[in-house]
Amino acid sequence: EKDESYNWSMQSIKPGDTLAQLFNNEGLSAQLLYQLTQTEHGSSLDRLHPGDKVGFHLEDSNLHSFRLEKSLFESYVFTRTENGFDSVKVMLEPEVVETFAQGTIDSSLFETGVSAGMSNNIIMQLATIFGWDVDFALDIRQGDNFSLIYQEKYLDGKKVGDGDILVARFENQGKAYTAVRYDDSKGYVQYFTPAGLSMRKAFLRTPVDFTRISSKFNLSRKHPILHRIRAHKGVDYAARRGTPIRAAGDGKV
Repeated sequence: EKDESYNWSMQSIKPGDTLAQLFNNEGLSAQLLYQLTQTEHGSSLDRLHPGDKVGFHLEDSNLHSFRLEKSLFESYVFTRTENGFDSVKVMLEPEVVETFAQGTIDSSLFETGVSAGMSNNIIMQLATIFGWDVDFALDIRQGDNFSLIYQEKYLDGKKVGDGDILVARFENQGKAYTAVRYDDSKGYVQYFTPAGLSMRKAFLRTPVDFTRISSKFNLSRKHPILHRIRAHKGVDYAARRGTPIRAAGDGKV
């Protein structure tokens, strides 16, 4: 349920910020902060994280209400009463809308997905689902196409995030793959073919997240250091530092 705090001017927590310092900046005492920590939801004030938001509602230089926003959906509001402060946890449920998207690849899956209105997150989900069957670095051809139904989350008519892909189809070089999401009773999520077979295979085709190819397999490549023709029997990927590398398959090293 909403409250008047949504009209407050919220400030984001920066690395190194402490509630004690933020209260001091507002001319409020550490004793006042201690009173808030003793309320029902006072433990929410134990640790702040960069990206959390706080808001102060002052009346005649006295704290009337304080708000801690952990996310768009989870907040804690502390309000002055005759006997001190009360606290309440405010949880908002986003509206989940099923959305359809489709596209035909002209240059890359990423560019086509963006043109189809898909977010980076949904595009990566799509690539992950079909990553066991399609090498998105080497196998993609002009004319490959996809279609999918996925979830988007809205709050007050504004999109605030993505959900999951429910069903998707990808056609690569004339061969079509279809995946359907299934959640079991224990909360385990997996994608299956319409025949009930898992999309997950023994090995991923491309165990790197959306990198670019810097050097392809080439029997006649000129060696960049030796400057003479030497076969290059592999594929080199160029990626920024920090790019996730996924295990190609299960096993022990």
